Amino acid sequence: MKRLFNNKVNIERQALKIVNETCASPTLNGLAKVAVDAWNNSNEQANPEVVSILYKLSKRMILEADVSRNVFDIEELELLEPIADCINELEQKLILI
Repeated sequence: MKRLFNNKVNIERQALKIVNETCASPTLNGLAKVAVDAWNNSNEQANPEVVSILYKLSKRMILEADVSRNVFDIEELELLEPIADCINELEQKLILI
């Protein structure tokens, strides 16, 4: 359980670092849907593709961290991109901006 939490924190830090070092203010404060919504709404220049990736990361992290995965449809998990792919895609999109 502790390992799952630490992995989630490390992934979130990595994503926040990528976004906040690349984009001007406002800063992204988390990967929860509420935080991504707030960042998107206050950032006139937010790239829709970057926002989409952040939402994918947010959802994937919730599903990965939940130890009671049986509440989720296994097909839903299989349809989601791996977290590492989302991080790489986020970096690539932000490099192009």
